[in-house]
Amino acid sequence: MGTHTSGPKGSASGQYSGDQTGGGSPPDKGKKGKKKDKKTRYSSGTKGAQKFEKRISEAAHTVTGAVDTGVGEYLDSRKKSSKKRKDGAVVESYVNIAKGISEGIEDASPALTDVAKAINSKRTRKVLRGFMKTITMSR
Repeated sequence: MGTHTSGPKGSASGQYSGDQTGGGSPPDKGKKGKKKDKKTRYSSGTKGAQKFEKRISEAAHTVTGAVDTGVGEYLDSRKKSSKKRKDGAVVESYVNIAKGISEGIEDASPALTDVAKAINSKRTRKVLRGFMKTITMSR
């Protein structure tokens, strides 16, 4: 059973210590559940451009991370090759470079989809339809 304490942290007059009989109140635990994220707000006419810029930036971030991964893979392979045999890093350089490029391309591939999604908007589709109409009418 919890009791009231007295001492440097407080007096015996109503501090909560786990027992509801002491007259104190339980600590506030706040709201339960997930917090809702605030929606991003845009000035009129800039929403499309800002979303496009955000998606392109995320794609660039994906590509730079993939380059880092690819170079890391190359360096790891190079180190293994050089320890394996004399002049191993030079002899197996093309294999090590291929491994690094392969790993980098694998990690960078989602960036192509991100760019395509950034370009795919109502306005782009509308312009593309108009362009296609002018091409087909010119026959």
